[in-house]
Amino acid sequence: MPLRYSSGNMYEGIWTLSLFGGQGSCGWCPWCFKDRYKTRSKHHFIEEDFNIDLSVGEPKTIFICEGTDICSGALSDQDITRILDHCHQYPRHTFWVQSKNPGRLLSFSGHGIWEHAYIGTTLESDLELGSQYMGYAPSRADRVMAMQTIAASGIKTYTTLEPLMKFSSTENFAAMVKQCHPEFVFIGRESMRRLELPEPFRYEVFALRAEIEKFTRVIMKENAQVWM
Repeated sequence: MPLRYSSGNMYEGIWTLSLFGGQGSCGWCPWCFKDRYKTRSKHHFIEEDFNIDLSVGEPKTIFICEGTDICSGALSDQDITRILDHCHQYPRHTFWVQSKNPGRLLSFSGHGIWEHAYIGTTLESDLELGSQYMGYAPSRADRVMAMQTIAASGIKTYTTLEPLMKFSSTENFAAMVKQCHPEFVFIGRESMRRLELPEPFRYEVFALRAEIEKFTRVIMKENAQVWM
């Protein structure tokens, strides 16, 4: 079974491994489209992904647990360990481990995978806009605090601002992003309009990008090009 090349609005130019899925395996975000594609079975390991031979081919960047969140309540610490152990067997690849609850990954900061992996998180805004828009994931402030600690431990980090929503000011939001010490930042939009979100104006996105570029690289996702 081959790796899947990322398509759609995830990330361009990378590969994905699901590894874990099932109905209710995450469920934090009201705009998420993944539940309609998940089986109705209870959350479970996707064993066929564990059986993909990652020892062949060119080195790749691989986004893991695509379709769920590795730090959701559906996964135990033992489950997370199994996933990290599996990926660590293939140091020739670079893995992206993204979570809206990065604080939980602090318990795994001593794992060897971080020699060839990044930890990422999502920051949709510097405002708390309510669960109807933001879902039930940990607060943005909690994520930033965790990412600060993760970066201070020497683990490489990145941040994705997606779906980008209105923010208090360019300076304040950029300062929040900077606290995560990201090596790169993505900006993305909820382009499928599953939920009408409070979005910034085009000039605000342009200004935010310029402010963040003062300290790190910004990558505009395809679905955010409408703002450029």
